[in-house]
Amino acid sequence: MERLEDLFFYLLDKAIRTHRQYTQNRLRMQGYPITIDQWLLLTAINQNKNLSQADLGAMVFKDKASINRMTDLLIRKGFLQKAIHAVDGRKFEIALTQKGITLLHDIENIVLVNRQLSLEGISEGEVAVVKKTMLRLIDNCNKYYYPNGKNKLKNGE
Repeated sequence: MERLEDLFFYLLDKAIRTHRQYTQNRLRMQGYPITIDQWLLLTAINQNKNLSQADLGAMVFKDKASINRMTDLLIRKGFLQKAIHAVDGRKFEIALTQKGITLLHDIENIVLVNRQLSLEGISEGEVAVVKKTMLRLIDNCNKYYYPNGKNKLKNGE
């Protein structure tokens, strides 16, 4: 039987979790009152106007209930605002407040430094190979999980 440390997917998951824990700790040490998942949601909303909560959930790998909880919390903290959709009164439009925009701007440097430190000693070529490999892995999984293409996660999403 293979050892966990020899399994590709175990190492991939461990690398991601370690980076997330490291980044979360750095945010906490700097006094920022959000989690990595909340930062991802704020970033997704900032970069993609007028997405539904279902689309946002797919983008940040969260179910609808989690997106609702996170959104409500970020509204209470003053980072998001919610208004009834201009065309469809059954929907809401979610947008960053000025406080949310400022928070993302302030955190940006920490995120960039964390990436630099995490990628220390890894060449751009090595990063490119890993990206290409991850995109192929996503395509392979989508091909077999969504054989008809419905609800498929696209590369880069």
